[in-house]
Amino acid sequence: MYEEATKYLYSLMARIAKISRRQLSGSNGEEMYANDMALFALLFCQQDPDGPVRLRMTDVSRFLMISKPAATQTVNHLVEHGFMERVSDESDRRVVYIQATQAGEAAFQEKLKERLVYIERAVRRVGLERAAQLGEMLDEFVDALVTVTEENEM
Repeated sequence: MYEEATKYLYSLMARIAKISRRQLSGSNGEEMYANDMALFALLFCQQDPDGPVRLRMTDVSRFLMISKPAATQTVNHLVEHGFMERVSDESDRRVVYIQATQAGEAAFQEKLKERLVYIERAVRRVGLERAAQLGEMLDEFVDALVTVTEENEM
């Protein structure tokens, strides 16, 4: 019984990922991948009164739950497109941070607005109450996935 439920949830997750990738492929020729969106969300959900939010590569790797080489690849993609920039630490030149550029923030905000309209259309189809129930269940499921992932890393 667990095996069937596991396979079903896995297939749903794969379908959602595929839909997300399709929806993220930009009509303006610029692609923004799921990891890119997650990274921008992390940067813009934090507030720093001293200036732009900066992250180290280890923070990126940990937050996205990917290897450091994969994090570097993600950041390189964003730097190449002018969405992010690398900034050296003033007090320790060995430390390098990444931060969003104005072009990156604009691209993220545009893509976020598109995604929210897209998701709202789906929410309207299933209704607010069911969407809220789904959100609660997904939140619980994601927490369980994070816990299992952390246990595997120990």
